[in-house]
Amino acid sequence: MATAKEGALKLMETNAIAASGWSAADATHGPLGQVVRGTGVVALTSGEAGRDSVISFADAARRLGGVIAEVGGCVIDVAQVQVPTAMVASELSPLVDIFPLQRLALELALRRGLDPDRPAGLAKVTKTT
Repeated sequence: MATAKEGALKLMETNAIAASGWSAADATHGPLGQVVRGTGVVALTSGEAGRDSVISFADAARRLGGVIAEVGGCVIDVAQVQVPTAMVASELSPLVDIFPLQRLALELALRRGLDPDRPAGLAKVTKTT
């Protein structure tokens, strides 16, 4: 789930869009209700734990009109876009799977005419008082 949350954070920071990262089990409650025709959904399939839930969620999202992009080592039939990553030990998959999500955030920002190195409203240093 950390990879999903970090990927969503990168999309929000670089593109000023709403994004969220959830476990598939949690996503089937509230977030699935936000999926309408054309909604982009990224399914992370590298980890074996919870993979069936991810596939089930992706299938439900596709039936609602979501566009499913799969990132990981497992090919799922419901995905319109598949981004395979190297098969590594499950504890290492977040290190591998984050790269396609970072690339997605970068490419989307550039296509939208945004500067991903200087996101609007964000500072490099966060002050905590």
